[in-house]
Amino acid sequence: MSKKMILLACGTGMSTTMLVNKIKKIVQDQELNYDFHACSMDEANAIMDQEKVDVLLLGPQVAYMENSISKARAPQGINVGVINKDDYGLANGKNVLTYAETLL
Repeated sequence: MSKKMILLACGTGMSTTMLVNKIKKIVQDQELNYDFHACSMDEANAIMDQEKVDVLLLGPQVAYMENSISKARAPQGINVGVINKDDYGLANGKNVLTYAETLL
């Protein structure tokens, strides 16, 4: 089975990078079949145009984009959600991973 692609996107991709690094450690330790990437919203749109993405998780600072992105990406089967602000602020990789799994 191919890996599920999960993007975490924020304004510039910097704050999601720390969170993705924590998630990647969990994924590696548990030998899960997920590929997580951190990116800016501009990069996320380019990636979603070119690759198979399963889930897009938005940082709280870009939560206002959720509805428009969900509608635009629905034909591709991309599930979109907003990361809980507390989990985001504390970089709680375990909770964010669990949330991503609910969207798969």
